Amino acid sequence: MEIVTRLMWGDVVTFGKITQISSEVTDLQPDLVTLMQFTGLFDKNGTEIYEGDRLSAIIPSYINVGAAGKLKEVEVRWENEQGGFLAEWEYSKNQHYVNLTCDVAHCSEVIGNIYEK
Repeated sequence: MEIVTRLMWGDVVTFGKITQISSEVTDLQPDLVTLMQFTGLFDKNGTEIYEGDRLSAIIPSYINVGAAGKLKEVEVRWENEQGGFLAEWEYSKNQHYVNLTCDVAHCSEVIGNIYEK
């Protein structure tokens, strides 16, 4: 399996396997370069899901959290302690995330990412 990333440089978005980034990009404008890791999952429309994407997701009802069966706007992020990608929504005293699994992904739709204004 190859590692796929999405590169954003200002308003320019590039998809694919990125093995090297030109030093002129990172030296001149490092704040404009954002790499997002592909999760290996697709939403209900077949769109690739990347770290940093925002999803409109229906949390599967068999997942035992307060949000089960509800539509949530979630952010995809990597969590070292969980060892995987999470779908995280607005914090509450109840659980505010689920592991991003195939079941969650297939009930979701990519609606943007955290880097878009």
